[in-house]
Amino acid sequence: MHHYAFNVGDYRKDTGHLTLLEHGIYRMLIDSYYVNEGPLDADDTKLMRTHCIRTPDEQQAYRNVIDDFFELDDGVYRHAGCDKVLAKIFEKSAKARESAERRWAKKSKASKPSRKPDDANAMRTHSEGNADGMLPNTHNPIPIKDNSNELSTSEKKISDPHPGDIKLAEFIYAGVLDATPKAKKPDLHKWADTIRLMRERDKLELREIAEVFSWANKHQFWRLNILSPEKLREKYPRLSAEKENDHANSSRSGNADTRSVTEQSTVGRAHAASERRRQDILEKYSHGAGTGHGGPMGPHG
Repeated sequence: MHHYAFNVGDYRKDTGHLTLLEHGIYRMLIDSYYVNEGPLDADDTKLMRTHCIRTPDEQQAYRNVIDDFFELDDGVYRHAGCDKVLAKIFEKSAKARESAERRWAKKSKASKPSRKPDDANAMRTHSEGNADGMLPNTHNPIPIKDNSNELSTSEKKISDPHPGDIKLAEFIYAGVLDATPKAKKPDLHKWADTIRLMRERDKLELREIAEVFSWANKHQFWRLNILSPEKLREKYPRLSAEKENDHANSSRSGNADTRSVTEQSTVGRAHAASERRRQDILEKYSHGAGTGHGGPMGPHG
């Protein structure tokens, strides 16, 4: 589940004592709780790694948040408020499903061998009426079409994606799993179609898309908020700008005369690791993957 209601008043009442650092960690843990639709594994080392909790201050803030808001229960951290929200959603979904089954069973008993056009329309209306009972998500449903035998151009492209698009979709899914290990496997063909739109309409190269996602996937905030090509496309201008700004700041910091030898060594290792990741991405998408204009991808710039 990638969407949930947020009551600002209740939140402030319960968290007025938190520091800004504790607020950030708390919200990240809550987001993971809802994305996974269940409690957090009580593996502190793993939770701190997947939520970018590194420094002693961050680790202490994490422990404070866990102590204040979560309860250890048979190897997992439970949050009473989150469990209550999820229970309501699951109950609503179950009731809608049971209602649909009863209505379909009743209609099946009353059905005749020959179905009139009015019957078909009634069935379609019934299906559409039960759509609200499903769990909320961030994807738009594919509209029902009368001409089911004819695939639109968009549908054909989803069923037969470009090899480079599907490879990048798999790459993004691997990054999502790193950020949220319990994430369900998506429809990679739909993901690939979104990547196609980024190439053809937004005039982006696969390499550019991969580099921006790779940066976001390592970012403390964005790694838990960029969990699909749709969200990546929506936030791409901002992500690209932040990535370039981050790179510029790192370069300026690396040239400071007052930096100690130890700090220089640390920065050098960070740059080397970043360069290795960048080269891995370039190598992955420079063999057999097309640009937005149909040709092979060469060196950027």
